[in-house]
Amino acid sequence: MLKDLLNYHQASKTSPIFEIQAFQPKNHIQPPRTALTSDMPLTRMAEDGEIPRPYRIMTDIQSINTCIHFNGAIDKSNTLWVWGGHVYGVTFDSYYSFDVLPNLEYCPQKLADNVISCSMGALHLLYVTKDHHLWGWGDNQQAQLGVGNVSSAVEAIHIMDDVIFSYAGIFYSCAIRSDHSLWGWGSNIGNIMLTEQKYCPEPVHIMDDVVSFSSTGYTTYVIKSDGSLWGWGRDNSEQCFHLCPDKPRKVCDHVKKCVNDVDSANGFGFILLENGDLYSYGACVPGSLVTNRVQNKFGAEPIKVLEHVDDVACGKYYSLIKMQDGRMFSTGTNEYGQCGLGKCSDPFYKPKLAMYDVAEIAAGHMHGMALQKNGDLWIWGHGYERT
Repeated sequence: MLKDLLNYHQASKTSPIFEIQAFQPKNHIQPPRTALTSDMPLTRMAEDGEIPRPYRIMTDIQSINTCIHFNGAIDKSNTLWVWGGHVYGVTFDSYYSFDVLPNLEYCPQKLADNVISCSMGALHLLYVTKDHHLWGWGDNQQAQLGVGNVSSAVEAIHIMDDVIFSYAGIFYSCAIRSDHSLWGWGSNIGNIMLTEQKYCPEPVHIMDDVVSFSSTGYTTYVIKSDGSLWGWGRDNSEQCFHLCPDKPRKVCDHVKKCVNDVDSANGFGFILLENGDLYSYGACVPGSLVTNRVQNKFGAEPIKVLEHVDDVACGKYYSLIKMQDGRMFSTGTNEYGQCGLGKCSDPFYKPKLAMYDVAEIAAGHMHGMALQKNGDLWIWGHGYERT
């Protein structure tokens, strides 16, 4: 299969559009919208902090992003709203407390205007404004804000100019500038920055001709302008692609997206080709869409698992798949409702239909998000543990 691949190769504190409504996929009937206001308290949807089926929380949204602890949504007026983790005063006033699910206390809050894209890390976030300035916010203990120090930011700080793409990782960050040069800073675990430095307090140039970037922190992948996929690093997937820790190696051509699960120890991921074919590689675990490999056997070649796919996102042992016709399927572990299909103790090894008319998907640690074509934003799963 790999041979075939190579050949084919803050004005308002609380969002006025925050709301919560149930999704009913069978008959596609959506209930009337009810605005959430301060005099209409919204409690946790369940005592255990779970929303096992999608609930609509915002409208008029154009883009979304999520990671382990908190979420971001950009509305159609280019305002960025965030909610979830408490990090150094980032979202609220307590320190290291997390809840990605909506309630009155944890509802979306306005962060910035004129935003065109955002990326959520574990404890920090990045966003790009219309003038292509890159801003950072949150935890900075590994210099992931790229401003030359390790002081965390309770207000957004400017990082660099001329940026068209940003990626916030666990304790690191990367950006692509308009000339398609790739820059990185923060923790250099997995040799993301291709340098001997343990961490980089300011942006360093990594390589050129890059249009997309993704990383587990241990293994890094980039897509170049010609559609070729390159990787380097040292996690389990290298047993499949024979990656080098300090030198990028070409994997295949005609790639639209490469994505890994959020728990890099699992070692599974997907390669989505430009023609819509989806390939799974790495471990045979829930969410990988592979059931015919020996459990946790690494090194096998990528397996084609689906066709007509437009996007894919991975959480911890579960995955979301958006088809070219707008249908969203989910697969994998579902004990917390992270597949958006209610709760069950047994994982789904085959994808199940979860939603229609989807424009964008995002997968967190144990929660998922979907943006429909009409601008409605839905969320489901587990709110992660508070500490």
